[in-house]
Amino acid sequence: MTQGIYALIIKIKEEITLKIGKNRIYNFFSGFYVYIGSALGKFSTNIENRLRRHFSPNKKLFWHIDYLLNNPNVEAQKAFYAMTDQNKECELSLRIMNYTNSDLFKGFGNSDCKAGCKSHLFYNHF
Repeated sequence: MTQGIYALIIKIKEEITLKIGKNRIYNFFSGFYVYIGSALGKFSTNIENRLRRHFSPNKKLFWHIDYLLNNPNVEAQKAFYAMTDQNKECELSLRIMNYTNSDLFKGFGNSDCKAGCKSHLFYNHF
């Protein structure tokens, strides 16, 4: 099974407000976003299955990204990945955080983060 990290490019067609998880309300502008994730499991949680899930219209809502991708105004466009058995998800997120507006989505996709990431979802505000 292939393990790794990935960057999912997402397009939001028009501005939306969503409740994600238990208590978070997020406002999303139209435009392009990048979501950083990982798939480091040994069995069903490999990179191929994780990305297939993100591009699938039919999935149980479990992760923050599932709630976003479930909206009809949101579309996963492309994915880029790197094979690794090391958890580099936060390292990549911290690097991207310097170039984007991560404050908009504090806590999105990083509820288990211990590296200081504000978010694993980023909006390009340029």
